[in-house]
Amino acid sequence: MKYVRLMEENPAYNRALLQKYADIYEGGQQFLQNASRYLVRPYRQPEEIWKERLRRAYFIDYAGNIVDYFASALFSKHPTIQIRRRSTGEEIGGISDYDDPFWSGFWTDCDDCGTDFQTFFQARFVRMLIDETAYILIQQPSLSQEEDLPVSQREVLERGLNRSYLIPIDAIEVIDWDRNDRDELHWMNIYCCHALRPSIDSARDKMRQEWTVIDRERTRIFEAEHPHDKMPEDDAEVPLAEDIPHSNPGRLPVIELRISKGLWVLNKIASLQLEHFNQTNATSWARYMSHFAMMWVRSKKTPQ
Repeated sequence: MKYVRLMEENPAYNRALLQKYADIYEGGQQFLQNASRYLVRPYRQPEEIWKERLRRAYFIDYAGNIVDYFASALFSKHPTIQIRRRSTGEEIGGISDYDDPFWSGFWTDCDDCGTDFQTFFQARFVRMLIDETAYILIQQPSLSQEEDLPVSQREVLERGLNRSYLIPIDAIEVIDWDRNDRDELHWMNIYCCHALRPSIDSARDKMRQEWTVIDRERTRIFEAEHPHDKMPEDDAEVPLAEDIPHSNPGRLPVIELRISKGLWVLNKIASLQLEHFNQTNATSWARYMSHFAMMWVRSKKTPQ
């Protein structure tokens, strides 16, 4: 697939906004490393003074504490998983009432990394308060090229193809997507980029770009490796690294979590947090400079 096609972004995608909200929530060193984006520079302020202001900048993180408060309040009561029969919708009960090794294991380790169910979803809720949208990829067992697709739900269970786990995906990673007539996700493109250093003897002078394109039938992974200072041309062909058919085709294996505009906390308080950052730093700088007052002499005015 062409490089320019893979790098195409959805019109609703706003990387700058998502990065700003991420910096404000994280605070600390992450915010201060990008302080030049948020600290107001007075007109014609000399470069040396501007650099000194950036070096002395500090950030009091109220926004992050507010977001975490809402998440802690919601999850102060442990969530539960209620199991229903697919055919009748009858509620069987909770995990403790249903003897199934998959559900008991899923409750204590839902992402195959040892994260329990509550911790995982609390982190997803935090991302919703920050980005408005968060995603969960349901990672299903992959099929080899020699294996046939299952023809029934019973075959899925018999072959253990339902032993899924969850992978968190942040909104900043999903650069493009499309929806069907029912406003459901039809496909999505997840983009990531990282530096490469194959061994201790080599330099970290290469980077790998990876696009994971997920639709209702399969997952395709495209990869491109190149030097840091030489990006691929727009018409360059990006090779297909993997083509994985879904073990349960017909459904997009992604859960989209979206919060309402009224509950999008960081969107409401981000401007106030930045204003507080600029006001406190401007006041601090003025007080700091007042400690180094310089004497000046005014000469006698020449008579007209």
